[in-house]
Amino acid sequence: MAAAERGIKIRGPDDIEKIPGHSEKEFARLLVDGGRKPHLSVSYEAETFHSNNGDKVEGTLPDFRIENTRTGRIIYVEITTMRRNGEKDVKEKQRRVMSTQEGVLYVVLYRDNLEKIQRKHPEYNFFNGNKANKGS
Repeated sequence: MAAAERGIKIRGPDDIEKIPGHSEKEFARLLVDGGRKPHLSVSYEAETFHSNNGDKVEGTLPDFRIENTRTGRIIYVEITTMRRNGEKDVKEKQRRVMSTQEGVLYVVLYRDNLEKIQRKHPEYNFFNGNKANKGS
């Protein structure tokens, strides 16, 4: 099914402050901070995707829509500060819905991914004042 458009177009600090979640705000800052990546067009919760899963319709709203304006390539990113659980994926429904969207790139950044980003870029703190685990 087609995606429904909405969301917040992220152009600068005022737009970032409209994002409700701390980790999502930090990720938006990472993407647009200081205009270092002017070829990226970033939107928060821009499109809702639906799929027909047997007898029910499921939907998901990825946190970010990131378009490389040079190449036209678009990727959807979901942020979660939850750890991966080997038995059950906390984003299982989202992955299932997005897997039905032909040609759509979709990535989930889990806590361990955010910890790695934070170690590389300590100026961004995804954990609301809490330090990333050093051993992860």
